[in-house]
Amino acid sequence: MGGLSEDKGNNTKSMNKTIITGHLGQDAEIRDVGDTSVISFSVAVTERWKDKQGESKEQTTWFACEKWGASSVFASFLTKGTKVLVEGKMTSNEHEGKTYWKLRAQNIEFLTPKQDKSKSEQEYESKYNDLPF
Repeated sequence: MGGLSEDKGNNTKSMNKTIITGHLGQDAEIRDVGDTSVISFSVAVTERWKDKQGESKEQTTWFACEKWGASSVFASFLTKGTKVLVEGKMTSNEHEGKTYWKLRAQNIEFLTPKQDKSKSEQEYESKYNDLPF
């Protein structure tokens, strides 16, 4: 799980774990890969600060994300503008001499306040958040 691993040979540890919070740039897309579903979505993470002159600055970084094995019902709640926390590990893929990075999500939490959520999103949470497992 984005885990900590130990190289027995030289006793060094390494970890691949990334946590971001931001807003979805568009509705999530779902596709089937064999008998597994994959949800693809992008998250904008905006950092804000003031420079030495006191001017407000901001920079937005876009993260391409994917979640393997999630349901289409879950994907339907990943809609444009929804604020989320995504925890996972960064993966890379080479294609035509370029390296592409994706955040492979292991955990996704909705951070949009309840009053800002759509009626269907509130219904989903009330139905599934109280399950005993």
